[in-house]
Amino acid sequence: GYHVFGQDTKASPILSFVSDKDSPEAVADYLWLSHKINCRSGLLCSPMGVHALGQDSVVRFSFGFYNTVEEVDIAVDALRRLRKEKL
Repeated sequence: GYHVFGQDTKASPILSFVSDKDSPEAVADYLWLSHKINCRSGLLCSPMGVHALGQDSVVRFSFGFYNTVEEVDIAVDALRRLRKEKL
């Protein structure tokens, strides 16, 4: 239910994606309000880049060296929960 953009998503700490059911803004709001997971949504200071992906808006996670595998797993579980709540 999510489309991840990029050729090799394992090589970059930045992950942009969209949901096939919810707007990027709704996904970002859900992650913050329900799970206190911070991410960005929108044009992300690169409207031409987002539009080149064929999108009006995307969700972006920007991981850093301080993020743990457990935190990534929590975010993935939250996105799975969102899918189940919307089905």
